[in-house]
Amino acid sequence: MKEYDCVTQFENLSNEIVYEIFDYLDIYQAYRNFYDLNIRFHNLLTLSNYPIEVNLFNISKLSFEEHYQEFFQFNSHRIRSLYISNGFIIHLIISLAENQLLFRRLQTLYLNNIDLTNSKDLFNYLFLLPNLSALTFSSNNNCYDKNMIFEQIFRLSSLKYFKISLNQQHDTTSDLLTITNEYSSPIEHLIIDSNINLEEFLLLLAYVPRLRRLSIKCLISTSKLYSEISSIILNHLTHVSIKLKYIRFDVFEPLMKILFQNLQFLCISTYMDNEYINAQKWERLITNHMTHLRIFDLQHETSSINSLHCEHLMNQFSTLFWTERKWFFTHEHNYSGRSNQGLFYSIEPYRRKDYILNNIANQCNYSYHSKNNLDAVRHIHIEHRFAIDNHSVNIPHANEVTFGKNVYISREVIANLNNSIIPLSRLTKITIDSDYISLYNIINVLCLTPNCRKLTLTSLSYDERELVSIQYNENFQNLSQKNTMKDVTVKSCTFEEIQLVVNLFRQLEHLTINVSQKDFQSIVKYLLNTNENIRYLHSLYIRSTNDIWIEKLMNIIKEIRQDDEVFINIINCFDCYLWW
Repeated sequence: MKEYDCVTQFENLSNEIVYEIFDYLDIYQAYRNFYDLNIRFHNLLTLSNYPIEVNLFNISKLSFEEHYQEFFQFNSHRIRSLYISNGFIIHLIISLAENQLLFRRLQTLYLNNIDLTNSKDLFNYLFLLPNLSALTFSSNNNCYDKNMIFEQIFRLSSLKYFKISLNQQHDTTSDLLTITNEYSSPIEHLIIDSNINLEEFLLLLAYVPRLRRLSIKCLISTSKLYSEISSIILNHLTHVSIKLKYIRFDVFEPLMKILFQNLQFLCISTYMDNEYINAQKWERLITNHMTHLRIFDLQHETSSINSLHCEHLMNQFSTLFWTERKWFFTHEHNYSGRSNQGLFYSIEPYRRKDYILNNIANQCNYSYHSKNNLDAVRHIHIEHRFAIDNHSVNIPHANEVTFGKNVYISREVIANLNNSIIPLSRLTKITIDSDYISLYNIINVLCLTPNCRKLTLTSLSYDERELVSIQYNENFQNLSQKNTMKDVTVKSCTFEEIQLVVNLFRQLEHLTINVSQKDFQSIVKYLLNTNENIRYLHSLYIRSTNDIWIEKLMNIIKEIRQDDEVFINIINCFDCYLWW
């Protein structure tokens, strides 16, 4: 057979295969590219009832208007999954509900950066979606009514999956949740990606009797005595992932005996109370009350553990009870200065998505295990400048790294990280919380991470005399031409530093900044003006040190843009979000 006999033209593929290919493409781009190819593809895109997925992440106002005019209004009945990362788009869609843009086939809805200050219209709209079975939303403001949120969510009659992320400034919960409605929710998978206290936790569980999977970012102790739990029946709950803080083992153990009887998977992170690493107590609890447990993943931040205690600890967790279930553990301790803390955690495999590199972490010599498998890790936290030198680990699949406050990033640190721990070319997100890193070294890191799309910085550290010269640096010039950075956050910056950021990241789409009142007006004017280096920028989140004067902001925008060209949302008086 000749080689060209095996070649198939795209137009000759079956409709089923073409639709499968479209599933891997942005549906609107597929529409734009294939709409005029021929009459067959025109009909496939306009006359079909084939369900589609629509992604409206990082989209400009102009692009959304084009989406709606050319595609949305004619295909809303086909949309099965909808992903939105902009609160303005949510409100636009709600305002179009009267025009029958109801997405009645919609099953999965992802809403990011929504304003929950006045969300009554949003929930009224959700009630109009009869097939909505999966809902994810996150909020970027601190003013919200948790009671109203959960009461409305529990009334959605088809909802099976719900994930919520609420913005919280501190390691505490806001006003206590006190919902008292009579609804029983059909939710089977619940993820709360924020802090919640123990009383609220038990209250919520009473409304989800069909729950199968539960994940809590952080469960915090409360001084109030928790309510009666014998009436909470969770016969279907099989998977739990939870982090506990300030909750003693003797407080949480009675809850596990009642709520976790049918559990098959338990991933639990605990803190300080060393009764959580009492092997005999876990053996009794699992043997008598959690007989279906197949996977037990424990991570505990220890205190007062020395080398002698470590040997005893590892021996207790190496009995037949643990080894026959293939549940293995190790302990890392930190004896720097006056610190005598460590981390006891499950291995073989290590199932966590996050992995922390601490200072002078010495793995316990008494652990009975082979080399740890870290293939599941996606996010590395580097907490100390010597952490990289003192760890010999390979984390091949991580795509995110966070440098902690005590990390000084030098050329040597960057080289060691790239050569021994993670291939930097895989990284798509970088967070630098340290003030001890120069702009030159930030640039050096980014030159080795060509696929990075999101960057978060505490500040830009440089000598003011170098502000101009640094932009003529060879690495700066090369990076400005080649990087594809889309989303940048700088927690503290001046007008001159914003100019530098814009010159460096020329494909930037979203910018989050903390600015002083002095620089507020000049920065807004600069970023809204037409500039070749910011032609892709279409959203701006500003955190100000003072109240934002809405009239002054409106006047600035009118000087530069046409009416209704820029949408504005003032959040918590000090923050504002612009979209154009």
